[in-house]
Amino acid sequence: MQFTATINPEKRIVEVWGQLEISLEINEGTIENYNECVLKCLDDETCVLLAETSSGCVNFNLSNVPTVEKSNAFSGFKIGFKRSLDNCPRKTENAPFFGETTVMDSYTSKGILYNYNITELKIGNSIKWTFLFKLPTICPEDSFKFTRGEVDVCVSFRFFPDSKICQNQEMGVKLCEDSGDFGLTGPYSNEERVFFAEKLSTYPSAYRHVNFWIDGRRIDGSSSYAFSDSSINSTNGYGSIQNMGGNCYFLATKVGNKGSIFFHSCTIDTSGDYCLRGSICLTSPL
Repeated sequence: MQFTATINPEKRIVEVWGQLEISLEINEGTIENYNECVLKCLDDETCVLLAETSSGCVNFNLSNVPTVEKSNAFSGFKIGFKRSLDNCPRKTENAPFFGETTVMDSYTSKGILYNYNITELKIGNSIKWTFLFKLPTICPEDSFKFTRGEVDVCVSFRFFPDSKICQNQEMGVKLCEDSGDFGLTGPYSNEERVFFAEKLSTYPSAYRHVNFWIDGRRIDGSSSYAFSDSSINSTNGYGSIQNMGGNCYFLATKVGNKGSIFFHSCTIDTSGDYCLRGSICLTSPL
């Protein structure tokens, strides 16, 4: 069974017959009128499921949404899945996923994006639908959020103090740690590398060449680079690396070298019109 009602044109309620795998207390969040229950769910961005009960209808969000077992009109109640659909599929197709076994959906609440999956499970002769989600990563205001594969991370730009504005790689690591960060990070992708360079190029400096320490260090020329940040652990996003005969990486942010990454001496801090001005750090989310 399918029924679609919509206030938000991107959200629709798709109904099936089912049973909840929880026991509800009488009058627990119950709305007596079923149509009002549908409209309330559509009007509430956090509502992902609604269910008819013996005493009315209940809306659920991700914090309390139960598993649903498929049934029929004789043994179950109307269950409404809130879906992001441009059009309502034909009634002959299998609701609520219309041929898919897992669907991803999302909503935005108070400026935060919540992603979740709904999966169909066949267990013996029964069919169940279950919700799976992870809490969104919220980054501090002075940092930036990036998605690296299946992981969301926060990245901050840190600057050495005015008392000594150019310092070596060891102090670059310490700068991250003293700021409460996990340590150095680097660009996961070319897009991140370009973003880092563009943002950092806007900061004024008396130096012609302004560079920032990033993750990656080796003992000597015969050894491999080690990375402290497991979300990158390679140089896939480092582009064409410029060899300056050293064992540590930095990102250039000025003049013709903007966005280029060099490996250079780990002990360099400043030389002529060059300055190692700070670090790109992996920051703890809130």
